[in-house]
Amino acid sequence: MVLITVGPAKRLRTWRLVAETEECRILEAEMHGYKVVGIDVESEDRVAPCLRSLAEHGLLSCTPQSCMDSLEYCVVQSVSSSVLLAKCGDAALRLYLAHPVPGWEPVLLPLLAAMGAVPQVYGRLVFLGEPAGIVTEWVSGESLGDVAIREAEEYLLGGNSTWVARRAASLLADIHKSLAARGLVRHVCRARRDISERVEWYVSRLPRTIANELKNVVKKAAELPHMGLCLAEGPTHQDPHLYQFVARGNEVLIIDLVGEPFRYPGSSLVTEPLVRDLAVLLRSLSYAALLALKRSQELEGTKRRLAAEWLRASTEEALSAYNSRTSEVTTIDDYIAIGFFVAERLVYEAWYEYLYETGLLDIVVEAAKHKQLRPDV
Repeated sequence: MVLITVGPAKRLRTWRLVAETEECRILEAEMHGYKVVGIDVESEDRVAPCLRSLAEHGLLSCTPQSCMDSLEYCVVQSVSSSVLLAKCGDAALRLYLAHPVPGWEPVLLPLLAAMGAVPQVYGRLVFLGEPAGIVTEWVSGESLGDVAIREAEEYLLGGNSTWVARRAASLLADIHKSLAARGLVRHVCRARRDISERVEWYVSRLPRTIANELKNVVKKAAELPHMGLCLAEGPTHQDPHLYQFVARGNEVLIIDLVGEPFRYPGSSLVTEPLVRDLAVLLRSLSYAALLALKRSQELEGTKRRLAAEWLRASTEEALSAYNSRTSEVTTIDDYIAIGFFVAERLVYEAWYEYLYETGLLDIVVEAAKHKQLRPDV
């Protein structure tokens, strides 16, 4: 049998049977305050028959009903900690494997659809009254994460492009401007004590040896609560790293709106500073720089200096592109706060990479230890 979950969820022994048909079983477990869903099937190519059998038994519905017709010959492409992605002909199936699904997707999806920034939506899946997934057009393109790594690799060989940073930050800024135009953004003046609480929550779950590697970043994040800043807040994406963006010709689309998986409990349904999204994007550029450096097999010397240069140039490009489009929405306070949110995101990433054994924890630790290899803002 194949249990479609990843990381520690596979090792949970407290699965509870929720539904069963002749094609599959649906299981649930609790993990860090979230409900984790497991799809128990004979093989990955049985996911679509499983969903159709659930629909036939009245356990699963799709709105509009015709979207169930798209779920034929589905091939699983990837399984993350919170989403299963399958290609079903010309359709993409995204199943939620962690609940509650961040509450801002219903707000952001129509907004981004009007901007042409997301794939065409064919329908929504509901399982036993809860959001279970979404069916959209399949987007053939290249993720900006892969483009950024290639861009950084070319920089190590004499290139000078920072296109990814500019393009992704520009799209993020346009989204935030649209939120403000619809009255969904307000300036909130308060000390952001919840950030230090999040950092402490993540660090407390890491082995001491890893937590010690993060001490400089933790110290920077801890400074934030002592600053009274007025920040532009609204419904944010929460997790706009570069692998959430796909380039299709001249278009750049966002393909995932479910937010950070297994983030600090209780914080997924609140408004947050818009620039926290920008901080997530900047951290993603750091990943690209370090992965390019790692692939070069020359971790010190000239290549290391050039990787840091590309990151600095890309960070400046992203900040410039974002500021030029959001000057009527954000203030100097927002830009003061970016560095703190970069620090908070890095600590979250360390916990996530450790928890899911992704093999990328060393990338985060390297950025934590060396200031020039993380966004300097």
